[in-house]
Amino acid sequence: MNKDLSYYLNHKYFKQFNWYFLSGMFLFGAQFLAMSYISKSNTLEDFSRYTLILSICSPIFLLFNTNSRVLVATNRLDFDYSTLKRLRILTLLIALILSTAIGVSVVGWSFVLLFLVVAGFRGFDGVYEWSYGFFIHSERADHVGRSQLLRSLALIIPILIGISGLVDLSITLFFGIVLIILAALYLYFDRNLVKTLYSRASKSRNKSLSTLINLGLPLGLMALSDSLAVNIPKYGFEYFGLSDTVGIYTSLFVFLQTMSYLSFSIVNSTLPSLKDYVIRGVTVAVRNIVNKSNVMMLGSSAVFILAIFLLGEWLLRVFYTPEIALHANAFFVFSFCVIPMKLSLVYSFALFCFDAFNQVLWVSLTTALLIVGLCILLIPQFSLLGGILAFGIGQVVKLLLLLFFYQKQIRQLPQVTLPH
Repeated sequence: MNKDLSYYLNHKYFKQFNWYFLSGMFLFGAQFLAMSYISKSNTLEDFSRYTLILSICSPIFLLFNTNSRVLVATNRLDFDYSTLKRLRILTLLIALILSTAIGVSVVGWSFVLLFLVVAGFRGFDGVYEWSYGFFIHSERADHVGRSQLLRSLALIIPILIGISGLVDLSITLFFGIVLIILAALYLYFDRNLVKTLYSRASKSRNKSLSTLINLGLPLGLMALSDSLAVNIPKYGFEYFGLSDTVGIYTSLFVFLQTMSYLSFSIVNSTLPSLKDYVIRGVTVAVRNIVNKSNVMMLGSSAVFILAIFLLGEWLLRVFYTPEIALHANAFFVFSFCVIPMKLSLVYSFALFCFDAFNQVLWVSLTTALLIVGLCILLIPQFSLLGGILAFGIGQVVKLLLLLFFYQKQIRQLPQVTLPH
């Protein structure tokens, strides 16, 4: 039997998919509840300031994170553990210093503590993504799943503390507690697993740190561009004097992230096999995995869009505020963006398996620049809807470009088949 997506969904790898999906949704739920708690317990002005700070930190950390989940999962055998570890420590320290310096220059030194805890929170995303790369490489979805479940506790515990009324949690204190719990969980679980499973692996590979940086730089720039594509409308709202709209846009976008966890479940569970088929030149298996992944993405997107059409205003009112719920119509328009977002993820990961990092980088940079131009044109005229339209058009163009490069790569593979 060919190890295409049918195999994954009907045999051993169905368990891997379940781990990625269920634990990812649980982690999203915790992140969503944290966003909901912060929005409800603070003014729209304070919430918008927090989301602006988050939108400054996120692109910087994604740049220096070098998309470590993909980098390690696809290139683990070419570098020893110590080289990968040195890159992780170096890049996260630079990101912390740079994001804090830029952040305080934008909103002032009075918010430096808030910047530090939010930057630290984004930094831990990079730390965990690094360990997940090792786990995905060895097809240990159970390790990723358990880690994501534990990470959820870091957000749920301070939410419960705040709801109990025992402590009046500011946003800064909230994320301070989150950081302490994340650090303890990582040291106890992920770090020990990585050291036990991989630090004693063969070190016969001697590729240098500079080689690893050259390989990871396009991935980091791609992640930066993708993050900017999401955050550019926020910068546009702030620039055109629509500060409160930053928080509204972020609240709506968080729902779209629901779909990203299902998407990552699919591409993560198929990544090792897809990479293997690309190396072996088995075109029919590559096409099969990509096509079936797309069908699943389209089906889940349709369910999501229907749910927003029926329940969008109610969801915003329950999980956020009546003020944000006034934008239910814009929320429905925004929901259609999940289609190009999810399909783009499939083609991006397929191109990663072809080692076509520079092509994906070029697409991401083009998308970000396009969204900048569209925001300048549309936000002054349509406010929140203008930012949503700019982002959505950019995602459609990104999908078309990725599809073009994928078809170009797939035509270069030999038409090899496997015996049944």
